[in-house]
Amino acid sequence: MWGCVALLCLVSAPLSGQAAPPIIDSLKRVLAQVAPENQAEKANILNLLASESSRYNPVEALQYAKSAKEAADKSTSIVEQLSAQITMSECLAIAGQYGEGLALSFESLQKARQYNLPIWEAHATASITSIYLFLEDTDSALHYCRRGLQLYKAVKAPKEKIKMLCNIGVCFTRTPFLDSALYYYEQAQTEEIKEGQTPYLLIHNNIGDVYQRLGQYPKAIGLLKKSLGDSPGSQTFHPEAMINIGKCFYKLGRLDSAALYTTKGLAFAEQLNVLPTQYGAYSLLADIAHAQGNDKLAYEMEMKFRTISDSLKGDAAMQAVARAEVHSFMQRKEWENNFLRKQHEADESRIQFNRWMLIIGIIAVILAGLLALTLFRLYRERQNTLLSHRNAQINEYTRLSSHILRARVATMLGLLSLFKPEKLSKDEQLYLEKLKETTDALDTVIHEIHATLSEEA
Repeated sequence: MWGCVALLCLVSAPLSGQAAPPIIDSLKRVLAQVAPENQAEKANILNLLASESSRYNPVEALQYAKSAKEAADKSTSIVEQLSAQITMSECLAIAGQYGEGLALSFESLQKARQYNLPIWEAHATASITSIYLFLEDTDSALHYCRRGLQLYKAVKAPKEKIKMLCNIGVCFTRTPFLDSALYYYEQAQTEEIKEGQTPYLLIHNNIGDVYQRLGQYPKAIGLLKKSLGDSPGSQTFHPEAMINIGKCFYKLGRLDSAALYTTKGLAFAEQLNVLPTQYGAYSLLADIAHAQGNDKLAYEMEMKFRTISDSLKGDAAMQAVARAEVHSFMQRKEWENNFLRKQHEADESRIQFNRWMLIIGIIAVILAGLLALTLFRLYRERQNTLLSHRNAQINEYTRLSSHILRARVATMLGLLSLFKPEKLSKDEQLYLEKLKETTDALDTVIHEIHATLSEEA
């Protein structure tokens, strides 16, 4: 029951009574030898220190993470900055500062997208997934799990892809869709074999937990035992796996085996200081003691069970506050994104409007030019037509004056020259003289008309 909740606690809870591993001292010695101006190298080592210390001393790990972020911000390496941000977000989540951790993870995600770094976008998505899993926000965790899986597939990172498949399985384990959880866990196993990866023993634990919930106890016991490793020297003990084995034996009626595995699981849970797993162990031990008829032991287990239950209620309240903070942060981000999207849409609409106005203006200028050219051509054609008609009229008038009228006047002048004045009377001579003057004047007028028409033509 508590296997999924304890999944993150196991990798984040400090070990009580255990010294830090030698690697931390080695990293501290290496850090002391790094040149002060080499901020990128310093940030890298501080990141490693933060990651290693998070399992033993979360407070110290957070200090290392903050120092790593400060060093990374001073360097010019975007990769080191992203690495430091993601490590710090995980340390903040381990320290219970979920809202700040989630905000920093989202900041890393945006920066990775800005600089087109798919692998770091995938790492930031995985960090967001882990925080949502711890906050038990299954829908959000599932959304980012699937996104992370796509990213890890794209960058060909098999080990991380397998872990994301497991996280999707964890999400479905918290729902009634246990068949889907089983499908994704088996997909992770298939990918392990396909990629030749070292067996991820936690997968067997999670599959065993699903079979235990489905009531297939013998199969669940086999897988849960497999998740504990093959030899005592290399065992990776998972207290929730032992307690789940105890549950299976309890359901099968094998109370002694149930008590043995549950007690072992409880011992490791106490060593790791994982309260949810201790809660499940004490509850199961109380049921086993009742079934064995040991009421005194059952009462002791129930008292411890209630003590841890009160503590977990406090933790649940803290998680509720954290979820509220995260919800508030996500709401603010959603409002900001909606505002930016609307602003972007308004800018796009304005740009589109200006573009269309420019196109319409260009078309209007072209149409106006074509219209002006057409009107000018029509005007020229009309003018040419009128001019041609006028020229034709002038030519006609010139022909009339030069040929028809002139011919008649020339004939009259020729006839008048035939008369002999000495044979005429004085009155006839006077008449002839007047007629000749009039005919000469008419001939002069015809000559002037012809000259004028010739000039205009």
